[in-house]
Amino acid sequence: MASDHHGTENQARAQTGERTFTRFLLPRTELTAPRETATMGEAAIALGLPVAVFLARPAASLIMGTDVDWFITDRRLLTTLAYEVVLAATLGWWLSKRGWRLLDDIRAPERSDLLRGPALWFATWVIGVAVILLVAAAVPSVEALRVDVPLQGTLSVWTLAAALLINPVFEEILWLGYAIPTIARRYGLMTAAVISVALRVAVHLNQGIHALTAVLPVALVFTAYFIYTRRLAPVVLAHIIINVWGLGHFVAGGRET
Repeated sequence: MASDHHGTENQARAQTGERTFTRFLLPRTELTAPRETATMGEAAIALGLPVAVFLARPAASLIMGTDVDWFITDRRLLTTLAYEVVLAATLGWWLSKRGWRLLDDIRAPERSDLLRGPALWFATWVIGVAVILLVAAAVPSVEALRVDVPLQGTLSVWTLAAALLINPVFEEILWLGYAIPTIARRYGLMTAAVISVALRVAVHLNQGIHALTAVLPVALVFTAYFIYTRRLAPVVLAHIIINVWGLGHFVAGGRET
């Protein structure tokens, strides 16, 4: 009896999550039926594996008591991009075998997305600056808010180009295109948004306060925009602009902070 009761509760929760997701998005574009093969075990693997991969190095440094090496080189960044390509290919193949199709859960790209992307970036920048100013006003010492990440090094134009093409596409498909619809259909949009934002911020925790003052506002804005519009292309474009802003300094003769 107890197992039947819990089974009924889980089914009801799944149906509620599905209704919430469908009701929120159907006015904008018709939604395909939920995948029967989509389980939380699948989501745990698809989302947990990238988090584990990208937190392994800083976690090892923390356990061993050594400082994280922040020197940026072509080889180091290309290694990170290679991890993303391998994860994308592996998880993409596996999820496709289980019936997942990205275009089932997002709106197809449009020419107008070329305008939406920069607009989204500007809105994200304004909100990010506002967050930093608000936090600075609430903290006695503004110096405590400094992003103390000693980044230095140089990058080639070709490495920057690879980073602009691969990283934004990988992250936005993972945290938005896959995570939001998959989790929302079972547990609702709020739970999906919280998990998506938390995981995105988690993989940047090695950046210290920067993960909260910069990455968190970006994650919140991107997630809210995607949930409301189901447009992924503008988010990817906005992410590309952010990467140009952040990594472009390393191409122009290097940067040291």
